Amino acid sequence: MKRKIISFMLLLCMLCSSVLLAACNSGAGTETTPSTNAPTGESGGDTGKTEPELSGKTYDGQTFRVLMSGYGASKLSDFAEENKNGYSRVASAIYLRNEMVKNLYQIEIEDTEKFGTSTGAGPGYNAVTQDFASDDYSYELCVVGTLDAAKLAIGGYLYDLNSLPYVDLDCSWWDQNANEGLEIHGKMFYTTGDISVVDNIATHTLLFNKTVATEYSVTDLYDSVKNGTWTYDKFLNYIKLVTDDVDGSQTMDYKDKYGLLTWNDVLQASLVGSGVRVAVIDENGEMKLTLYDEKTVSLINALTEVFNDGKHVYNYTTRNLGSTQSWQTYDSERDAMFGQDRCLFYGMTLNAVPRYRDHQTLNFGILPYPKYNQEQESYGSYVGASYSAMYCVEGTVPDDMLEFVGTVTESLAYESQKTVTPEYYEQTLKGRYLQDEESWEMLDIIFSERIFDVGMYYKIPETNPLTEQITAIISRKEQGTFTSRYESTRTAALARIIELNQQWKEFESVLKRLSETDK
Repeated sequence: MKRKIISFMLLLCMLCSSVLLAACNSGAGTETTPSTNAPTGESGGDTGKTEPELSGKTYDGQTFRVLMSGYGASKLSDFAEENKNGYSRVASAIYLRNEMVKNLYQIEIEDTEKFGTSTGAGPGYNAVTQDFASDDYSYELCVVGTLDAAKLAIGGYLYDLNSLPYVDLDCSWWDQNANEGLEIHGKMFYTTGDISVVDNIATHTLLFNKTVATEYSVTDLYDSVKNGTWTYDKFLNYIKLVTDDVDGSQTMDYKDKYGLLTWNDVLQASLVGSGVRVAVIDENGEMKLTLYDEKTVSLINALTEVFNDGKHVYNYTTRNLGSTQSWQTYDSERDAMFGQDRCLFYGMTLNAVPRYRDHQTLNFGILPYPKYNQEQESYGSYVGASYSAMYCVEGTVPDDMLEFVGTVTESLAYESQKTVTPEYYEQTLKGRYLQDEESWEMLDIIFSERIFDVGMYYKIPETNPLTEQITAIISRKEQGTFTSRYESTRTAALARIIELNQQWKEFESVLKRLSETDK
């Protein structure tokens, strides 16, 4: 029955595509102005549950198979019990969690790693679609790159987690910001929560060098975040304080000092921090395009004027200041620049923090990306599309296995909240990598106000996505091109959103119709 439903859904999607595109070209579609306020993070849902409601059964040695794929930031697996890249205590916590769940249900847990670039056709996507083609399933639970997960959801390859027995995504061990950002027409085909560390290390943040901050009298960073005055005007002004031709070569390169050390994704993270989204889910459960307005244009112009000026910002991806070294050296290069007090701010994802754990002289802190202005109610930390991974279930899992899948998955998430998350968050990040209590407060803000942008994850539109258009402005050092870039893709973006919204509606109607027929 399940295979029949999925195949029918895919057929309907293909049939309606041309009609939808024609409707968009005639002016149909929805485009709204984005809010200046990022959504407020929550610690959990409103179920009031402190423990999961599970089957209470044991499974006589059955194997629960997990696929761990995606980009593999730091090559860290949510199920690997061996130490990788400084995460020994996290690995120990994963081992304890796995043993607890294995003993509770009398099962085995087997994880398969297939790391690789996730662009929507990565190893996770290929594994699930291959199973679909053979009308089979290889894994009870899949962890795939976020762009792969979005494409699998569009294709009808995944099970709706809201319908998975014993899984309650409103509970605190699942990420409520993900619920808000990813649920479309009541369907959740992928998500994350305490069960995952990988999505944590894919969260964008800013480090700052305290020695450089003191040198340039930048002393109010923590207070600014806490009192709501940490805005882009302040951020850019501080960046422009720092530029120094350290070696006297009269050429600014990796040997010199800058206000910001960064890479191409900084503009995406900056927009998210300012409350800008490519697309959001509205009150009707539909996706809406929300990228373009006067605020976004002025913000991008202000950011790129500084980011691309060649004096105050060093982009270690594009090496836009004339370095003659090959791009493969950028890891050691940027580590040296930050560790040797040659930049004030360092834009990054959290996976890079452990590299500074054992540094003998570096004194650093952590910050969320700034708000647009003081009126914005909360900060926003972007969960990067290219580096994060999401949890999903293959649509080909047979009905008689869903209870097993749901019970073990919910139990893993719940036990992770008690074991893995405290080890990563409280003891590892706070206790070892971050050096002061105020940075701990910043970390709380970063994680409670994370943003999942469906417009970036679903690559709106498919050809030349707006996300790539934003990145290109930085990688090509452009100024004032955002409007033309947006207008060149606007029609295709609106068409894609219409198509996706209609597809989710068809998913619902087909399921209802087939369910009634089955009765």
